Amino acid sequence: MSVSVSVSVSVSDSDSVSVSVSDSDSVSVSVSVSVSVSVSVSVSVSVSVSVSVSVPDSDSVSVSDSDSVSVSVSVSVSVSDSDSVPVPVPDSDSVPVPVSVSVARLGAVAVVVGAWQDGGMGAGGVYVHFPYCAHHCAYCDFAVATPRRVPQGAFTEALVAELVLRGGALGGAARTLYIGGGTPSLWEPAELGRFLEAFRRSPGLEPGAELTLEANPAEVTAERVAAWRALGINRVSVGVQALDDRLLRAADRLHDAERAERALELIAGAGLVSWSLDLIFGLAGQSVADWEATLDRALAFAPPHISAYALTVEPRTMLARQVRDGRVRLPGDETQVRMLFSARERLRAAGYVHYEVSSYALPGHRAVHNAGYWEMRPYLGLGPGAHGFAPPERRVNVRRPRLYIERALAGDPVESVERLDPETLAFERVMTGLRDLERGVELAPDTERFLPSAEAEARAGRLRLEGTRAWLTDEGLRLMDSVLLKLLG
Repeated sequence: MSVSVSVSVSVSDSDSVSVSVSDSDSVSVSVSVSVSVSVSVSVSVSVSVSVSVSVPDSDSVSVSDSDSVSVSVSVSVSVSDSDSVPVPVPDSDSVPVPVSVSVARLGAVAVVVGAWQDGGMGAGGVYVHFPYCAHHCAYCDFAVATPRRVPQGAFTEALVAELVLRGGALGGAARTLYIGGGTPSLWEPAELGRFLEAFRRSPGLEPGAELTLEANPAEVTAERVAAWRALGINRVSVGVQALDDRLLRAADRLHDAERAERALELIAGAGLVSWSLDLIFGLAGQSVADWEATLDRALAFAPPHISAYALTVEPRTMLARQVRDGRVRLPGDETQVRMLFSARERLRAAGYVHYEVSSYALPGHRAVHNAGYWEMRPYLGLGPGAHGFAPPERRVNVRRPRLYIERALAGDPVESVERLDPETLAFERVMTGLRDLERGVELAPDTERFLPSAEAEARAGRLRLEGTRAWLTDEGLRLMDSVLLKLLG
């Protein structure tokens, strides 16, 4: 049996695709998929066939002839307005492979089907934002509040209400759950447990799912760590930021170095599947020698994962005002670059893999949840100010915690829904993909847009190209913002 498939794609405002089948040597089939795409498939077979097409929530097309020989058609297509793409169909009894279709027409939606085979986000991640803090740090631009008394019960109730409202959008059990903030270690274990119980009912967790909780050193006690483990938290990310009292004061942190080190000792001995230590470089008054001393002290605890972030001055923060008024002076760009490469050298020498711009891991301890962001996988965002992404839409919840509680309990916590055009999706895919220092990013199917600039950056030594896959070089890592601007064109 000889089968060839020609696919041409056009975008309509409809959410479904009509199907028409005729018994002839040239059979016209269209496939019903729950995306805003109209697909026309032409199948030519050397025998008389009857074709049945059923694609309720799956990504395969079943074609049967009179001898009951079935072919599962897997298609991976990137199509523009006028393209007609021949796709080979394997002659096998069953070839179940995910289908991916990317369509761009008149600024319409780019659709990706196949990474999430169940028709929803599938095996996606969930981010939960706990907004409460004991103190609002000067550099922080997240949605946070510092009430005298955290409304533990009301917040949990609102979060469960949003989970009931939105949890089905995940399309299946979650691969990761990340509880960030704010200061999630302030969440009373009983209330955290109430939320996790609801989460396990729906959408549920995949076997071996990664459950991460961010923790501030001040709240890390033996009792709390034991409670987190009992609730199923298997990864804790400790926001140390520095291990020098002078620099901690400069960072506007409440804990001191001694308290941070006690917290690290407790976490290291807790028997967690993994844990991470967060550090910041580029703090006011910090030298390269100071940064290297912090790295050496951190390595003494053998953390499985280290995140090393360059301090970012966000416009709406107290730190931005202090810098603007001249009250705070930060290290210059060249000093921060030296800090970046000092961390890279020291941590790699200690056995860590520098697998993402700000992330280092011992073998087997990469952050699964965060990798989903770099790979542009969909994720659900719950809580005040939380972002969720289900291509091509990005949802953002209301930021103020009190308003979030009211709106979530009323069934509408969303502040805005942004529908990303194909050009924006393509750039974000390349921008986030370049952060992956090991896998790099595949420029296809957007080679026409990105490859010429990427080739120029490769000639300048800032990118490494193999075919249409690109990686940052050391020089590109140093000038990453410039590389992205060149790719943007």
